Amino acid sequence: SKEKTVSVAIFARCLFLLWSVLQDEYFEVPFTDIDYFVVSDASRYAQLGFASRQYLSAELRMRSHYNHVSLYQKIRYMALGDSPFGRTTYRYSPFVASFMLVSYNPLIGKILFIVVDVVVGWLVQCTLDSLRCPAKVRLVSTAVWMLNPYTITMSTRGSFESITSLLLLGVLRSVLEDQVMIAAILYGIVTHL
Repeated sequence: SKEKTVSVAIFARCLFLLWSVLQDEYFEVPFTDIDYFVVSDASRYAQLGFASRQYLSAELRMRSHYNHVSLYQKIRYMALGDSPFGRTTYRYSPFVASFMLVSYNPLIGKILFIVVDVVVGWLVQCTLDSLRCPAKVRLVSTAVWMLNPYTITMSTRGSFESITSLLLLGVLRSVLEDQVMIAAILYGIVTHL
């Protein structure tokens, strides 16, 4: 059933997330994608740009300022010209760094990607429902996304591919519902990831 598939998918992602913590801590080769660290670092750099202009030391910024800045202020700092491109290792769109604005803890970004990954599976189900596909096709298609080891691994390693998938499915749903403007906006965003 659909509920069982979602439950197993969430459980599998939680197990992979726990494994990622163990492997990152105790093994030579980390589970977490190196790009996750690059994006997190660039996002943190952009968020704290205002503090750096006030000549705070890096340690002071990390400990005292970062955890007390509201999400609104973090977005404002980026809007004021504090760019993730200030980090020499950053090579993605600023949109990607903005997804990590809530990342106070290394696991929060991964949890965000996991939640989005499950939402993508739900959106697959909803899209197939709206197309009136047979129940077996809906169940199998949803299970292929939700229980796919590749998608589970990608989100639990900290890859933002689930956000790309969510936006692309949003484009598809918008086109199917004849909401061209929303489809165009989502497509514009996804092309910048």
